[in-house]
Amino acid sequence: MDIKKRAFITGAAVALQACGGGDSEEKSSDTDSSTDNYSTPNSNQLLSRQGAVALYLPNNEALFDYSAALTHFSTSDSAFYYDLEPYLERYERTDNPIIYLMIHLGHGNPLSKEFFDNWITYQLSNTFVLAVGSELATVSDSLVISHLHDIREAVANDTSIKDYVYEYFLSEMFWARFRSPEDNGREVLEIYLGLFQDDLVPKAAQILKNYSFNESTGSLEKSLEVNTEAQEILGELLTTPGELYQFVVNHDDFLPHVYTHIVKQLYGYEDREVIGQLQQINATTFREVYLVALFHENMASVTRTKFPEEVLFPALKSGNYQVRRNDFTVFLNLMDQIGTRPMLSKLERSQATWNALNIGNISSLLERIYTNEAGSFSSQWNYGYSQAIYLELARNVENSTALLQNAHRILWREDHTYPTQFEDLIAQQTSDSDKINTALRIAAMNYALYEHGVAS
Repeated sequence: MDIKKRAFITGAAVALQACGGGDSEEKSSDTDSSTDNYSTPNSNQLLSRQGAVALYLPNNEALFDYSAALTHFSTSDSAFYYDLEPYLERYERTDNPIIYLMIHLGHGNPLSKEFFDNWITYQLSNTFVLAVGSELATVSDSLVISHLHDIREAVANDTSIKDYVYEYFLSEMFWARFRSPEDNGREVLEIYLGLFQDDLVPKAAQILKNYSFNESTGSLEKSLEVNTEAQEILGELLTTPGELYQFVVNHDDFLPHVYTHIVKQLYGYEDREVIGQLQQINATTFREVYLVALFHENMASVTRTKFPEEVLFPALKSGNYQVRRNDFTVFLNLMDQIGTRPMLSKLERSQATWNALNIGNISSLLERIYTNEAGSFSSQWNYGYSQAIYLELARNVENSTALLQNAHRILWREDHTYPTQFEDLIAQQTSDSDKINTALRIAAMNYALYEHGVAS
């Protein structure tokens, strides 16, 4: 293998490294669950670099505080959807709902209400709370699209968590996820209240006995054979599905369990301090929950395995890089191979598995997409990095050391000195364009982090 290929493959291994997972699990048992000293984030509480990565912000974007975030994420960008239309031409159909949302997150303006609404929707669809479950034969693409639309509407309108989840319990999507009265009754008590009591399942199933999901028609059916015998659940007499679901969302343990599922997916573990703060302020909307979790000081020390988009999207945005539409399909397929396909599980998304094969596959993708500056600077829809980035790097094209350092700084917001073989590789290129491409490709794979190892 020649030095160029070896450098790219080795570097890519690091670009996608997981941020270690060993410490994260320990924190959940070491932290104090008391909520006496928690409050909302200070207005000057700064977003951590880990929080910025989770939000897919450009790595070279200046970090901002909680007060600025409230402004950013409540200010609409009138061109947000219009600017994405050329990318969405083939993904507006219901057969590509995941890619449709990923395009918004990969190329949309990250400092806007529209982006944050879509980001929260995407996060929720991968948690226990509102998982999509596209792995199930009963979950059709049309159901997925409707589900994502409903979540986004609830987020955009700051609908209360209790109100939205109650309606969700009565939806075809929830019943496609848990199809029988027994399964549905068990899961609604276990997932949302943490009640793992087998004796309660027959009672809940009796209450829900006239509800079922018809797999042939893909719809929720409600028969005329309703339950008329009140069932006692935790001291409450409940007769109808509506009463059962109202009991769940109004239970004292409901919101804490929602907080727990969201924090665990975002942090990689159940951080009791973050959950305690959410309980203290009694966060009632999804927007409140995510803002507190993102700006909590503990986010700065999160070390969970990165999801693939947490590596790719920030790097693309840092270089103003436009990915070809087909590359989103390739990227989604790679996430499937890595074992972390979004919106797949009916429970929650799996963490990435960064073994040698998966790193190599992502390496090939990065090596291929980071190759061209935009072919026509008059059109932002040509794939490649922007003219502004090209011109900035062109100033150092005769100095391989400076060129590589500048490329790295643009993409990763940090200084780094590369081994001389990488500089020699750039110097061997004949044209300015090839030199810039090579520098960006090396930097995109973040070889600088190789010395810290790759979590597998």
